[in-house]
Amino acid sequence: MLAIIQTELENAYMKHEKGSLSDSGFAAVVNTAPTSLKALNLLATGGMQSEVGSLLEDTTLTPPAVAGATFDPRSQPFRADMMQAISVCQQNGTPMGVLEDG
Repeated sequence: MLAIIQTELENAYMKHEKGSLSDSGFAAVVNTAPTSLKALNLLATGGMQSEVGSLLEDTTLTPPAVAGATFDPRSQPFRADMMQAISVCQQNGTPMGVLEDG
C-alpha cells in the first residue's frame, strides 16, 4: 500500500509540473495520502510502524506548496521519511518502486 501512495504522489507531482494536472487535481491526490497512511498505520507490520508513523506526522507538519493541498509531498521531511521507508522495505525483502503513469 505504501508503494501505491508513493506512486500516486509522484505521478501527481510530475503531471502537475507538466501542466496536465490542475492545482485542484493535484491537491485532491495529495489529500488522500494522510487517510491512506492512517489506514496503513493501523495495518503496518514488518518493522514499518515507525516509518509510516513518521510519514503520517509529516503530513501535519509540512505546509502545502499548492493551494488546497494539506501538505507538500516534496518537502524535505516527507521525502527523507519516504526514503527511509523504501530502505526498510528493501531490507525486509519487499522492494518498492514507482510506476510512472505517463
